[in-house]
Amino acid sequence: MEENIEDKIGEEFALKYLTELFKKNNVNMEVRKTKNADNQDVLEVSGNGKRYLIKVKYSANPEHPDFRNIHFKEEYDYLLLIWHPSKKEFKFSLLTKDEARRYATPM
Repeated sequence: MEENIEDKIGEEFALKYLTELFKKNNVNMEVRKTKNADNQDVLEVSGNGKRYLIKVKYSANPEHPDFRNIHFKEEYDYLLLIWHPSKKEFKFSLLTKDEARRYATPM
């Protein structure tokens, strides 16, 4: 499976962002990349006996967010959408897989 460079950037950003967010707020959760090659751009968040998979999609389109190739057959619990329309602005949306499926539009 070929990996999109924007999704790779998003994955790296989300990894650092979530790690720092949990650390700053004393949340005992660990964030790491998944080791499964089929789960590219998916992070694993675990702690307190729980484990969640978060698929990351990133868009730097300045006019509107452009999130493509979201596959619902892949294994993940949440979808983290990151829109970076300008150098000074980031917008985030964290959806459950079911919520994402409801709002998705087929290509």
